[in-house]
Amino acid sequence: MVASGCHMLAILCRLVGACIALAVSMPAAVALAEEPALAQQTLRIRDVIDYARAHRKEIVAAKERARAAWRAAGAVGLPPDPMLMTNLDHLPLPIGAGEEFMWGADVSFMWQQQVPLSGELSARTRRAEAQARALDRSVDAVRLDVEHQAVLAFIMIAEEQAMQKVVADQIVLAESISKVAQARVSGGSGTPSDIVRAALDKTRLEADQFARVARISAADAMLDAALGREPDHSVPRCLLGVPSDAPAASAELARAALLERPEIAAMRERIAAAGEDVQVMRNMRAPMGVFGLGGAYTMADGPGLMATVGISIPIFKGKYDSGIASAEAMVSMERADLQAMKTMLAGEVTSARWSVEAARIRQQSLEGDVLPQAKLAFDLTLSSYAGGQVPLVSLLESLSVLRSVQMEEVASRVDLAFAWAKLGRGVGDVGLGLERASREEEDE
Repeated sequence: MVASGCHMLAILCRLVGACIALAVSMPAAVALAEEPALAQQTLRIRDVIDYARAHRKEIVAAKERARAAWRAAGAVGLPPDPMLMTNLDHLPLPIGAGEEFMWGADVSFMWQQQVPLSGELSARTRRAEAQARALDRSVDAVRLDVEHQAVLAFIMIAEEQAMQKVVADQIVLAESISKVAQARVSGGSGTPSDIVRAALDKTRLEADQFARVARISAADAMLDAALGREPDHSVPRCLLGVPSDAPAASAELARAALLERPEIAAMRERIAAAGEDVQVMRNMRAPMGVFGLGGAYTMADGPGLMATVGISIPIFKGKYDSGIASAEAMVSMERADLQAMKTMLAGEVTSARWSVEAARIRQQSLEGDVLPQAKLAFDLTLSSYAGGQVPLVSLLESLSVLRSVQMEEVASRVDLAFAWAKLGRGVGDVGLGLERASREEEDE
């Protein structure tokens, strides 16, 4: 019996231990499940957009601001707090009353409520709700800003990594030049200065590569900040692809911006709120009702009931008319701001669209025409130097031109990516064009 009890106790202890282990590991498992996959070594545009959207505290603050506005909207439509008044109506004093003085007092109490005799309260509620909806739209605007910042930081670190690859390729070419120079010296057709000069170019490139490591770390710190995390994570490989096709027509992009931009929707809600403010001011010209009900006690008649009904008399019309005129002016101002925003938005999108087109033409020219010619020129010059037909300075000059063209081609791709990001922010889709291009780059 004792052995059986010990066996059951051991089983119970193991079950309790398993439950504790499960409880301890559950938060970590949930955190891993909720964490976007940024531990991978290759990042795409969509990865950083999703991560920034989930972790940037600016979005949380904007949501809380909107939630506070909605909570406040539930209170503005309530009438004023009632008043409970107690009165000592008459307290006789025993001054010269003699023996016939009657002790007692006349007392009363009343519950009193003020109620607007118009639609002022409902208009205040509609105004507050419109303001809360405007803040809801502002949350989307903050989200777009956060995503845009993350994309810009992503492009910056992708630029530094691409430049580092260019330098690494240049080091390989410089090593090949050193080998050719040594072969020429060994064959008696070169001078030792060629070996020193070729080694010098390689040393300069290696120093540049070391500096690129620090620049990548700096760009990675900015990417971490744009993602809403501490700047102590490992440096990922940022896969940046740029679209090769032209963007849509300017008119189509402008129409999309007017439909998608949350700032436009927020401005419309603010116009609605200003319109309800006009109604509030107009309803304030109506009288305010006062209703009361209570009880009383007199020494002569005993207990009884009391009731009162009254209204305010809005005789000072001027202050109400001024309030109405001010509210109507605010409506006109908000509408003018909306029209101005639409005009500026259309111009911004059109300008961004042509910036993309200009960057695309330049990038395609560098990638398709200039860069192949620079590579061919270097290969021919290297062959000529190996054959003793040109001096080393010509080969180093050809290598420098190739390096310049390669870096210019990287800069053109980055400029094109920045232009697409600006256009995407303008139309309300930060990943416009870049997401598909990144997927195609990964597939290749």
